[in-house]
Amino acid sequence: MASRQEHIEDDVMATKHTPGPWLIDPSWDILGNTKDGNGMVCQITVDAVPRDEAAANAHLIAAAPDMYEALRTTSANIRSLGSAGALDELSKAEGKYDLIPRD
Repeated sequence: MASRQEHIEDDVMATKHTPGPWLIDPSWDILGNTKDGNGMVCQITVDAVPRDEAAANAHLIAAAPDMYEALRTTSANIRSLGSAGALDELSKAEGKYDLIPRD
């Protein structure tokens, strides 16, 4: 079985998202090692929702690369057992389904 580091290296090669870790800075920016070097993955707008909800959203977003890796590893383990069930969520994360509402 591949090590966590091997999975991370494969993930960077196979995905288009900014690799983790992602961090939350004091101005509510979610920062990572972006290709353009500016470091901003996204910014949380704290005026749109209560502050505790904004904090929870920021933590969830910042955890996304680690959660993706955990799901990817789990999916590989499921596949190795011969079961393809419960893998739709990984396909969603990889952009294989269009989840953006269209008018």
